[in-house]
Amino acid sequence: LAAHLVLELQARQIDDGRGYSVRNVMMGKGGSFSQRSFLRSSLLPAPNGQVHVAFSKGTGQTDHKVVIMEVGSDRVMQELKVDKPVIDIKQLEINSDRYLALLGETD
Repeated sequence: LAAHLVLELQARQIDDGRGYSVRNVMMGKGGSFSQRSFLRSSLLPAPNGQVHVAFSKGTGQTDHKVVIMEVGSDRVMQELKVDKPVIDIKQLEINSDRYLALLGETD
């Protein structure tokens, strides 16, 4: 089983140079490499300042879905059933309307 992580990176100046720290904001359970769930994810900023993460999930040939979770609370906002493994996920905006585009496998 794999996971999708949202991390916060901070850089600070220290005596010996620059120091970095990482804070785990959220972790969403994904699919598996052996079952061809490609584990793609995308951060989706919302107009109200909230951020969501969308990721593909599935364990076999017929149970693939895209999960949309709220970053910080790990609350599942929506699950979208898809017929094929997801290769890529992108958010786009056209005429002030937001869309989620999925690129899936072909036969």
